[in-house]
Formats: sequence, C-alpha cells, structure tokens
Amino acid sequence: MPDHIKKQFDQVRYAVTIGNQVWDDSAIAVLNKRQLFLAVGGHILREVKVKPSSQSSDIHIVDLKIEWRGVDKDNTPVWANIKQTIEYRLFNNGEWRMISVKEKHLLPDTEPWIGLLC
Repeated sequence: MPDHIKKQFDQVRYAVTIGNQVWDDSAIAVLNKRQLFLAVGGHILREVKVKPSSQSSDIHIVDLKIEWRGVDKDNTPVWANIKQTIEYRLFNNGEWRMISVKEKHLLPDTEPWIGLLC
C-alpha cells in the first residue's frame, strides 16, 4: 500500500462488531483483525444509500449492505451479512476524505431459516 494511502487510513476511525468481538481503532489496525474472520472470499454489494449528514453540509454518509461468502483462517465456511456506514467530508475542490467507518456483522439472510430467526 502506498505511504500516502496508509497515512490517510491511519487517520480513519474504523469500528467493527462481529458477534461479541468489537474493535474500534485506525482502519489499518481493524482491517488486520477483521482479516482473521474473513480470510478468503468475496463481497457482494447489495445496497447503497448516500445521504447528507445533519452535522455539516460538507459531510456525507454512505450506507452499504454487503454479503460476504468465504472461509476464515481455519478454513471454516463463513457467510456474513454486513451493514457498513462510511462518513466522509467533501471539499470544495472535489477532493474527499473518509472520516470513519462503522461495520456491523448481522445474521445472514439464509433460506429456509429466515422465518425462524425473525
């Protein structure tokens, strides 16, 4: 990863909740811990919503719903339903900078169990 990108990611707060595991640190530190749970696999973007923040007109929020399928570090199959909220600042020159990322892993939407879990 280039140094300027690493420097920016070191300034982004990243909070992840996976079951009873909660991490809140720099993006680089949290992504390294998250990698243990989601070792090999892929993300499928299911929904994107962009909205302005109530804090300031130059701050925006992106809500994502993501499905992840793969295996963990022990080669155990993992299926995650993820809700992620990204907060970013948009500058007048068109440049933008991430402020924070909040990510919560929910129960996966699995058929036929969906009626029993709700």
